[in-house]
Amino acid sequence: MRELLDAQGAKDGKSYKISIASTANYAYLQNYEWGNLGRDLDWINIMSYDFHGPFGGPLDTVTGHNSALLENPNEPEVSMAVADFNVEAAVSLFESYGVPRSKLNAGLAFYGRGYGNVPKGDNNGLFSSYSGASGKGTWERGSFDFWDLQQNYINKNGYTSHVDTLAGVPWLYSEQAQCFISYEDQNSIQLKSQYIQQEQLGGAMFWEFSGDKYGVLLDEVFTTLGAQ
Repeated sequence: MRELLDAQGAKDGKSYKISIASTANYAYLQNYEWGNLGRDLDWINIMSYDFHGPFGGPLDTVTGHNSALLENPNEPEVSMAVADFNVEAAVSLFESYGVPRSKLNAGLAFYGRGYGNVPKGDNNGLFSSYSGASGKGTWERGSFDFWDLQQNYINKNGYTSHVDTLAGVPWLYSEQAQCFISYEDQNSIQLKSQYIQQEQLGGAMFWEFSGDKYGVLLDEVFTTLGAQ
């Protein structure tokens, strides 16, 4: 594809770009030809979210962060892969394969993941047991758009916001609803945007526009990155 597009570009005087959205999971990345991909792709959008959610299975036995910036060493780890489930580790993984930082765009989540039947435990639901997705969601159980969280859940209706200063992200917990929600807010998006700038990455990508339909999180990205 790269060769064909370059040939076409030589004919019509245009430059054609190729990009991909890629998993951040080592189990998959180790099987790709990154020497060739890093050369032929113009940029790579890292899907550095959905690291944890109410998905069940051996990697999600307890509640966790949807899109942590950094690793929290207190996170229960049942697999080596879990240690790499954060933005910083994902970027480092691509770098270890020789992909230039300038071609890497870190993924930002404009939505949250909700867990159901979560006891308060010692840390307001964080790293606690759960059973399935939360009973509520914006469009489906266990998935919350940021605008919905801001209007109806963040320090409202029995939900209290907490911050994991080690991982760089917040979460919500309601003891009455037995619900834990991992999400992003203005502060965590600002931290990630600053990280992108400091580490001289290519930029940011996000999923997705409608989750932040009033532009609250996108404004944070623009303030840090877009005004340069």
